[in-house]
Amino acid sequence: MPASPTHLPSTDATSRAPSPLRKLAALSPILIVLTGFILTLWMAQTTLRSGAPLTTNSALQVLLTQQIAQQISNAQLPLTVALTAPDATWTPLLEQQGLYPFAPPSVYTVGNQQFGAFPFIFPLISAPLYALFGNPGLYALPLAAIWSIWLRFWAIGKRAGWSTLALCLGLIGLIFASPLSSYGSLYQPTTLAIALAFWGLSALVPITAYAGQSHSGQQLVKATLLSRPQLLSSGILIGLAVWFQPAFIYLVAVICLLALIGCLLPSWNLTPPLTLVKAAILIGGMACTVGALFALNYGVYGYPLGLPAMQLNLAAFTSGPQQIAAFFTQPLSSLTLFFPIALVVFIAALFSPEFKRANRKTKNRFKGYKTANVERVGIIAKPNNTSANTARFILSVSILWILGLPLMLRSPNTQPFQETISLLPIPLLSIVLSEQLQPKFFRRWARTILIVSTVIVIILGIYKNALAL
Repeated sequence: MPASPTHLPSTDATSRAPSPLRKLAALSPILIVLTGFILTLWMAQTTLRSGAPLTTNSALQVLLTQQIAQQISNAQLPLTVALTAPDATWTPLLEQQGLYPFAPPSVYTVGNQQFGAFPFIFPLISAPLYALFGNPGLYALPLAAIWSIWLRFWAIGKRAGWSTLALCLGLIGLIFASPLSSYGSLYQPTTLAIALAFWGLSALVPITAYAGQSHSGQQLVKATLLSRPQLLSSGILIGLAVWFQPAFIYLVAVICLLALIGCLLPSWNLTPPLTLVKAAILIGGMACTVGALFALNYGVYGYPLGLPAMQLNLAAFTSGPQQIAAFFTQPLSSLTLFFPIALVVFIAALFSPEFKRANRKTKNRFKGYKTANVERVGIIAKPNNTSANTARFILSVSILWILGLPLMLRSPNTQPFQETISLLPIPLLSIVLSEQLQPKFFRRWARTILIVSTVIVIILGIYKNALAL
């Protein structure tokens, strides 16, 4: 018997094709990233045409890369990472301008050899690319590092179930309204160190995904907690960042501190839930990776910390109150000047009701249904708690990094160190921004204000960074 019309499936919703606007919205993150690829390739090509490197540090690293590439081409083994005085026609001109000094603090003599005051790992791994592709090979690693940050950010957004608006605004701010993209066109290891640190730190961020509703109508969230292999890989990646930028050893100290707080003082809600064993795995991964670098430095230089060893800067504490205030606020002002989204993120965090609620002690943070592996997966009845924990963790890392790193540096006011201080928080704060833009994070009127403010500061950030090019 043919089915009655009342039992026929409704074609009204099932056969409805997506509208062109929905298709465009789904493709918008891809278009944003592809546009970023084209922009960074254009900036790298522009830098390539300009000839000489832009900074003294970059010039010395290019020189060492060329010398190592020459050794590889001539099959001269073992390779040496000592610098040799160049016989280039543009060397006297750079020396007259003070851009290429072959003396401290740019170059140090150890025995009868001269070494640059920068980690040799980056020129060493860049040398094969230079030997194969010439000058374009110099920018392969910086560009790949920048692109990997974007792709990791995109992957986090997809996994966390961010709305298209939150993901797109986060990507636009990260790619076009920050100075981070312009560093992909510079030959220096900072971008690679930031990429490694960002991948390691983002692995520690508690990622949630909506899992429907309960029988009572509550929004349920599936929260993936941190596994031991994930913590080990995170520690190794953060430790590897130190190989390319010694200042990141302070980040190792910050993560060690937060890991101990996470397992000993979980009520503070500063980190994802960690047991003592998991905290030890995270700290052990960083310690082993950094320890291997110390051993390598000792074999090459005779100093475990290497030539650009960081020293505690006590000058700030012997100055007047105004100098001390400027010493701590300058990195923050530098960040907000070229990445004004940071200011919006900080203000939104202070006024977030969920952020304030996370300060209170809660009973049974992970409530819900038992699963086959309750240690790794839980169903949370209050999804915004996890978003607030994500914001608290990232903001804690960013603030400790910005305010504490200058104490670890010999010359905190120099350009390379200012770059290091201000660049790392950019992708981290972009995650917080996208979390804050989620529909459930703020009430509708507050979210509308946040969206409008974000669009305004994105336009301002694009303008500021375009002028700096």
